[in-house]
Amino acid sequence: MFRQRRLVLALAAITGILLLHNLASTTSRNRSHKITILRSSGGAASAPAQTSERRRWLRSRLASLGRTGGCKLRFAGEAAEAEAAPAVGGRRKRVFYGANLYNNAPSMAHWLVELLQSVAEHEPADAFVSVYESGSTDATPRWLAFLADVLAELGVPFSIVSNATDVKAGYADRIEFMAHIRNQILRPLHEGFAQPAGGAEYDKLVLMNDVFFCARDVRRLLALDADLACGLDFDNVNNTRKAGELQPLIDRGVDVSRMPLFYDVWVARGIDGARFSKLPPYVSDAASVAQAHGGKPFRVYCCWNGIAVLRAAPFLRGLRFRALGGGSGGGGGECSGASECSFMCKDLWNSGYTRVMVDPMVRLAYDRPTFESLQQPISGLDDVAPTASVAAAASAPPKSVTCCPRAHGWDRRLYWSKCYAEPTRSAAQPKLGPAAAGGAKPRIADLLAVLQAFQQDSLSDRSPSPPSSVAV
Repeated sequence: MFRQRRLVLALAAITGILLLHNLASTTSRNRSHKITILRSSGGAASAPAQTSERRRWLRSRLASLGRTGGCKLRFAGEAAEAEAAPAVGGRRKRVFYGANLYNNAPSMAHWLVELLQSVAEHEPADAFVSVYESGSTDATPRWLAFLADVLAELGVPFSIVSNATDVKAGYADRIEFMAHIRNQILRPLHEGFAQPAGGAEYDKLVLMNDVFFCARDVRRLLALDADLACGLDFDNVNNTRKAGELQPLIDRGVDVSRMPLFYDVWVARGIDGARFSKLPPYVSDAASVAQAHGGKPFRVYCCWNGIAVLRAAPFLRGLRFRALGGGSGGGGGECSGASECSFMCKDLWNSGYTRVMVDPMVRLAYDRPTFESLQQPISGLDDVAPTASVAAAASAPPKSVTCCPRAHGWDRRLYWSKCYAEPTRSAAQPKLGPAAAGGAKPRIADLLAVLQAFQQDSLSDRSPSPPSSVAV
């Protein structure tokens, strides 16, 4: 029986590869220039997929793929925690998942496994997936077509836009473009297409970058009672685009050649307003340092760090990503080097959403070698055994936040030597509205088999190609 099952899985994978080869050789050139919008309001899954037994089987299957792909147990008690369902008010959370993607084919096998594992932990009607891809020249759009097949089988509603025509040429500044792109993934939420059953509202938004992550990371962030919760994202020195920031470390004799370095120093600010550092414990506030060393979530002023879990309420009331002085009460005198995520933090604080947290046990990366290194303890951070998470607590913002200026336009460089303290309070508050009122399909086993085959390609350092829509 075991050999028969392996044979079936192998045949399914081979069939997917052959179909992909035909697809790539005949239609990929045409499809790359045509915008594709795939949407489903959910509820179309087969009856077995809607049963508790089916969901348990699927979660187990996806978890197995995740462990194969590098998501090993990182700390004691995680196996038990994996069974805990993120809940609010005695019910499971309703969660909106969103992502912007661009030329992410090399990491898509891993990314899809962990995204699907996260989504499968919800009832189909309690989750929504929104993906917006624009400008990719690799196989990312075909991976997204495959994702649509799996979500449709699960009965999870989704909106997937690929081959979009948004181009940088239409924007004078990089942050204006990035704010526009991030707002695109929220369109189903604002247009009413993404709405839980019975007219309810979503509790949280999970907004993701193109990171290597584990489903348990999303689970931990959802468990925090926070208005904004993040982990830590890392970039190996061999892959960093900010070599200038590393020179002070090198000058101090720090060997940065093999160690993971904290990445998002552009956005992340401690509760004291200071910029995160590249090296542990990353923050300077004494209370935050103590929490970080214990593996406990600590308060910050701002974070993004690869994945951000946000309270949905302010977005349902009209909050949007913006650039310098753009909407939401922003104006002159703001930091010229702030990103769209930095302005989001500022607008959240000025709107009364002040519980912002970083969980140091959530560790993300932008390349596989760095991701695999994060499964081991980090010297200088994991000196004390981690303990249970603590609830987020509201606090007043710091009087000022470190601003490192940037020239308007498309130059990514920040003037790190010219950083200064910017007041956190705006004269004008963000203007939020009132709370909102409430053919044959592929079998899921075959889809998972194909995904497993391509994930193994990525683990063996071969460049994986996406499966096509498979009906075996």
